[in-house]
Amino acid sequence: MSIKNRIDSSEILKVSLLLYMASVMFQQSFQFIFGGGVGVLAIRIACIVLAVIYRIKAPCKNRKRNFAFFILLSLIPFLYNNYDFQDYRWLQFFGYIFAIIYAIIVYKSNISKQIYTYTLKVFVLFGLITSIFSWLEYISFDTYTAIVKNLFPSDNYRKMVHSFTAYGNLCGLAINYSRNAFLVVMGVICELHADMNKKRKITIIAFFLITLLSIGKRGHILFLALSLGISYLIIKKISIKTIAKIIGLSLVLVVSFFALSSHFPQISHSIDRFVTEKVDDDISNGRFEMYSDIRDMYKNNNYLPIGWGAYSKSTNYYHPALHNDYLQLYYETGIVGFSLVIIPNIAMFLYSAKKARNNNSYIYSIALTYNTFFLLYSITGMPHYDHELYFTYFILNAFIYNQGDSIQ
Repeated sequence: MSIKNRIDSSEILKVSLLLYMASVMFQQSFQFIFGGGVGVLAIRIACIVLAVIYRIKAPCKNRKRNFAFFILLSLIPFLYNNYDFQDYRWLQFFGYIFAIIYAIIVYKSNISKQIYTYTLKVFVLFGLITSIFSWLEYISFDTYTAIVKNLFPSDNYRKMVHSFTAYGNLCGLAINYSRNAFLVVMGVICELHADMNKKRKITIIAFFLITLLSIGKRGHILFLALSLGISYLIIKKISIKTIAKIIGLSLVLVVSFFALSSHFPQISHSIDRFVTEKVDDDISNGRFEMYSDIRDMYKNNNYLPIGWGAYSKSTNYYHPALHNDYLQLYYETGIVGFSLVIIPNIAMFLYSAKKARNNNSYIYSIALTYNTFFLLYSITGMPHYDHELYFTYFILNAFIYNQGDSIQ
């Protein structure tokens, strides 16, 4: 392939990645703009077609072969007694399948460092966009509403504002504050590890961290910190000097956290959620009751798997998931389905850890940090069920399996 053809074809994949990522990260917005879930799926099909065209023009022969096998394993429990399929929730059902198909196509294509860097910049861009809208929402709700009104069709803007703000938290351009916090987390991870200007890096990361604190999502704050710490210790040799640096940095962050909280009440809310916020004296904020409910469903089904999405169905889809993926996967898909999902998760984590430790490419470091976050957040979140999180998981691992040791 000539250099000119390679450049032209890479633009095809860039357009495909941008549209697909935007339709995932801002799915609610795309639904209102393009007429619902069918319109969003049509966009993703078009992105898949573009990715296939790129794959034909730029096939990859030097790739690690485990990836497609690993993520196809997760498709088996997903298809078992799937309630999204039974209730014609096509965006949720095909959204998962299309994410797997798209990741496999990318994995089988010839991906250059230029494509990796472009994808990471898109993550940072999305994080900046939703952060700016979060601050607009916080500082001037009227301005925020006016901008949303001009962005979306007149019949839909009121629904959009309600969707973004219904839970009383900063949602930016995401459907709720949890997804908003995730976009900011990805911005932090990508900006921190990527090979970019140092002054710009510090400024953007500081902006992201202050935004994350203001959003008040305690799980994202905690698991981001743990993921960065664990990935750092994996990549670097543990020494007394390293431990001292970590302790020193932790102290600086804690002091900064409390100093900022005195000026921004929303940050104080983050502290309150760690310390005092309870539901009926339940520190889990009602999740223990949810765990009990799904356990009863499993028991009433003669201790057999109740099917993917059964818990959400039992709440009439009010709760999208259980907020503990490990329990939900076990009760909905059984020990076999649980193993088909979690064992590949662990294998991909170990692969990213091995490569990040032995290779100085930032793409391995980013994948390791995100894989760590994905596994940790599964304790209290629902990354296996949230389209933003599982798509990111699939695409980052597709990158690191794409060319094995050849990423430079």
